[in-house]
Amino acid sequence: MRRWPLQNVRSRSCPSFLLILAILLLVAACSDSSSETTDGDTDGDTSAPDGDTEDSPDGDTDGDIDGDGDSETAPDGDAEEEQDAEPVNVLPFEPAGPDTAPDPMQPGPFPVGVRTYDLVDESRINNRTERPRWLRTEIWYPAAQAARGGEAYSYDLKEEADDPNIDLGEKKEDMMAVSIPPLPSQSYRDADIDTEHGPYPLVLFSHGSNGIRMQSVFFTEHLASHGYIVVSLDHENNTLWDIVRDGWNEVTVMGSFADRPEDMIFMLDDTLAKAADPESFIYGMIDEDNIGIAGHSFGALTSLVVPCLDSRVKVSVPQSPVINLAALHCGDLGEYPAPTFIMGGTKDNTLEYKDQYCQYNDIQGTEKYFLEVVDAGHFTFSNMCDLDLVYLAEELDFGDAANALNDGCSETENIDYQTAFSLINYYGMAFLNAKLRNSSGSMAYMVEKTEGDFSKVHFYVGDDKPDWPDGGCD
Repeated sequence: MRRWPLQNVRSRSCPSFLLILAILLLVAACSDSSSETTDGDTDGDTSAPDGDTEDSPDGDTDGDIDGDGDSETAPDGDAEEEQDAEPVNVLPFEPAGPDTAPDPMQPGPFPVGVRTYDLVDESRINNRTERPRWLRTEIWYPAAQAARGGEAYSYDLKEEADDPNIDLGEKKEDMMAVSIPPLPSQSYRDADIDTEHGPYPLVLFSHGSNGIRMQSVFFTEHLASHGYIVVSLDHENNTLWDIVRDGWNEVTVMGSFADRPEDMIFMLDDTLAKAADPESFIYGMIDEDNIGIAGHSFGALTSLVVPCLDSRVKVSVPQSPVINLAALHCGDLGEYPAPTFIMGGTKDNTLEYKDQYCQYNDIQGTEKYFLEVVDAGHFTFSNMCDLDLVYLAEELDFGDAANALNDGCSETENIDYQTAFSLINYYGMAFLNAKLRNSSGSMAYMVEKTEGDFSKVHFYVGDDKPDWPDGGCD
């Protein structure tokens, strides 16, 4: 198993999954009232300004298997052959920037690297384990072009469940007995980071209630391909492993409301410390002036709260949030501190869509946008539909929580989730490129469109959106 020797971390290969996010928020709210891209290839020419990436030298890794920029097919000391060798880390097209605005729906110019490590917050003690808070963390990043010659990674949930650090109690044997397919990704494990085109903006991602850090790889990997470093952690006591072991536990979920923002700020501090450490592989690779946050469901609430607590976080992209609970941390949402882009699905049965649509109006004092995905359910904003989690929940007895897992994955009631992924990535990427990569041209994508699949979404700027029908939002 490959290791990542970084300060205060223990590296291992990581698996995949996602699960039931934000049931707490539902309880709390109620109580208050393409061509294949598996290998990272960007053959599709719609994202490249010159419309042609097929002959780019980045696809040939034979001469540089370690990604260090030195051709290893040329004999040592043969300057003439080295001079004739093609560059090995040339981008197929430029990422977003002051003078560029690539198509945000298409994969970006970078292959995606991924690594896993463990954080330990000594300042907080887990009451259940009586040990310092343990936070397994995933990082996706722009990799050197040589990574394209490798084998794309697949997340294996059972492999992670077998880790001795994962406490499943009496459910360990049951977990290892169920059949769980791997989740394919577009990333390359332990690939070399592209050091030539950094530093890169940083985006923090927060998973949903009883979810897991890699639950939204469709989004986190897409960001990394466009030149972002993305980090996400498992919120201890509110992960998939906790619901497998203990079933639904309202007490621990409620406790996570306070723990989650601290987790994200701790992860931010740690990530910036690594970027300042010459021994770290991300040394010098983070643009500290351009940091954002995103999340789904309970993680969406978390992504709304963190900019209120930490001014280093400049923008927020909450997907399927309960918005009004953010006021418990933020105070008056009428003076929200950062540009924000709320996304929601009209057929969200886990969290009331009307609440998302109407509570968006409470956010004032900042630049804001709203994306309505027609017929999307709660889990359409995650990779949950790639896996048969209903089967898993039934096998491991998640109780009533199992009923929520169909929310967004129906072939007849919901938008095709792959189509939804493309639309979510399109608008989310355009927003982040405009705000964190200084790409003013990317704002041209931030408009209502009706052609093709865009007919399945409605895009609103500021308060310029229709009032809720049948009496409005009051």
